[in-house]
Amino acid sequence: MKQFKNGEYFIYVNGDKYELGKVKRPNNSGDGYFCWYHEGETCANTPIDCMHKLVNAYIIREDGFGKAQ
Repeated sequence: MKQFKNGEYFIYVNGDKYELGKVKRPNNSGDGYFCWYHEGETCANTPIDCMHKLVNAYIIREDGFGKAQ
């Protein structure tokens, strides 16, 4: 099973939509993570089978994920 660390970036695939996300923490059931997709504190529960690791995520220097405006 895929494992993600808190703060790790990933690509979320939902049908023909692809979104950049950032992991906040694992969910309680162990089948996904709460993740940021935008600025602000709100997170969405995301199934792990829709999450794909970014190989070159180290190039992302700053973002607004999880930062309240």
